[in-house]
Amino acid sequence: HYEMLAQVVLAAMQHEVRRLRRLVDDLQQLLRVEAGQVALHIEMFDLIPLVRRIITQLCPQLTAQSLAAIIEVPGQKLWVRADADRTAQILVNLIGNAFRYTPDDGDITVRIRRDADQAIIVVEDTGVGIPATTLPYLFERFYRVDPSRSRASGGSGIGLTIARHLAWAMGGEMTAASAGVTLSLPLSDASADIVYPSDA
Repeated sequence: HYEMLAQVVLAAMQHEVRRLRRLVDDLQQLLRVEAGQVALHIEMFDLIPLVRRIITQLCPQLTAQSLAAIIEVPGQKLWVRADADRTAQILVNLIGNAFRYTPDDGDITVRIRRDADQAIIVVEDTGVGIPATTLPYLFERFYRVDPSRSRASGGSGIGLTIARHLAWAMGGEMTAASAGVTLSLPLSDASADIVYPSDA
């Protein structure tokens, strides 16, 4: 009995250590991005394959929660000018948040479209939605829409803050509505001129 109790206590302590380590790492990253000290590799890339790759990587989580991922994309390539790795980091955060707040057997939808000189990515889910009263605070550090669920899942409360600052650093924007969160990124010259490479 004592050994079993010791194992439970040890596992709880290890979980807390990992959570605190993630928090420290996130805080360090937030300080760097707020100070403009995050190195960016700005390049031209097609946004659509990047989104599909992230969804594929997250398939185990989708399966575990019996969630369906719906991707709505334009019929043509959508070339943006941004840092591909940082864009992936933002999208993993947004889609990960959708996982946390979507009940089993729900849907997560990622819509991609072009709007003037911006590429727009909207992440929505069939959860309860973001309460209107929380929207003004959603991107503030340490703010949680649902403190109990975020803490239980290991969230630090600054993921969206980091994501928004990364979007700003790449010339983009991030906004929130009750149904979900929208990321915008600048189109590359190829997309801006509506000259799309062939899919071949």
